[in-house]
Amino acid sequence: MARDAHTFLNLSDIAASAGFQTFPLNFLWMDDGVFVTGAAPEYAQAIGARLVQVGATPIDQVVRLLGAVIPSENPQWLHYRVQDYLRGQQILQGLGVLPQDPTSPLTFLESGWKRIHAASLARR
Repeated sequence: MARDAHTFLNLSDIAASAGFQTFPLNFLWMDDGVFVTGAAPEYAQAIGARLVQVGATPIDQVVRLLGAVIPSENPQWLHYRVQDYLRGQQILQGLGVLPQDPTSPLTFLESGWKRIHAASLARR
């Protein structure tokens, strides 16, 4: 059933037990982009900001790359699943989006569309 949108790994359920490193952020796909809706206290300043770049890769390209590994039958389902996959540092490293480093730069735009300096997030 590979490539069937109903056959997938729910990373939020298995991440910790499988040893995946995840960013301490929660993302939500909205009409105008991917936004941070929750964060560990040390990254609280990112809440409400729009994710525009992962490493040196623009978010639209990241979504296209994730689309190659996320089974989906429509864009809405892909966007829904992308919210979880964006938290997986090792997934993004495996796709060549992020370097094999212990920290990863993410670039956000805060309200008013002012660019926030890329934040390096440590693996947790």
